[in-house]
Amino acid sequence: MSYAIAEGDVGRVYEVMKVMLITFAGSSHSKYTNYLLETICNLEYESGPALRDVILKGMLINLTGREGAFSAADFIQEFFNRLLEAIVEKKGLEYGAKFIRNVVSRNLHHFARIKLDMRNSVGLTKHSGKHPTPHTRPEFVKLSGIYRDIELHFGRSGRSYDEERDVDHVRPGFAKLQDGKLKAWVNNSTRNRDITQAGDTTNSMHTDEPSDPCSTVSNGNTTLTSTADEDGVDNDELAGLEESDHDNNEEGVLSKTTLGFLQVVDGELLIDGLDNTTINKLIDMFEGEFF
Repeated sequence: MSYAIAEGDVGRVYEVMKVMLITFAGSSHSKYTNYLLETICNLEYESGPALRDVILKGMLINLTGREGAFSAADFIQEFFNRLLEAIVEKKGLEYGAKFIRNVVSRNLHHFARIKLDMRNSVGLTKHSGKHPTPHTRPEFVKLSGIYRDIELHFGRSGRSYDEERDVDHVRPGFAKLQDGKLKAWVNNSTRNRDITQAGDTTNSMHTDEPSDPCSTVSNGNTTLTSTADEDGVDNDELAGLEESDHDNNEEGVLSKTTLGFLQVVDGELLIDGLDNTTINKLIDMFEGEFF
């Protein structure tokens, strides 16, 4: 992975990510597993060739133009975030200030290069980032030779960790994905997107024969036939709630979902809600385009 990133080989990086998905599935890093599943499915099934190419090319960035100097885009972004934070704290400004947004944030790369360029312009060489060579004392030379002869730093048959830690995450990862982890992720993803497969009735309330003899089901909504249940709950109130939910469903709006746009204006987060007419138009447009 490290060599592929440095060389800018995004295709090899993408293939390594597929293998890392399996290793993460076999470890305790469940969030990374879900993230890679989402990323791979987006690229393979939800993106066209042009969009997929743009996303992959944006994963690696080379700010210097030198060969072998590529870096991961998210690492570069984190570096810029820390640099911007240092500038804002030192100058006592706000992130939403016009000078910060329009000048500083757009030229962070150049601000980072100013110090290096000034140093090079006066003939000061850059300090090496390499570790100094260890002291070549006779004892160290002899001991390192023994380690090299017996291959102490290599994994060999018969050697094991004291804590007997299992470092193989590939086979457990395959097993977990096949035993239900992948299916559970698919179910969660489709449920969050309000998508059900053909013949899937797990998310539907419609049944041919209701389990409760005091209720009937019609068009996915429960109609109560008695005035009170065994616990003494007034079914007239439940019926009123049911009618309210039914009205919301007829309008095409989920009762527990608020749709709107988020935008940041002058450093302030604003939420613009959508009225029912606009929501219905958007739903009709998406249904006509994708279904």
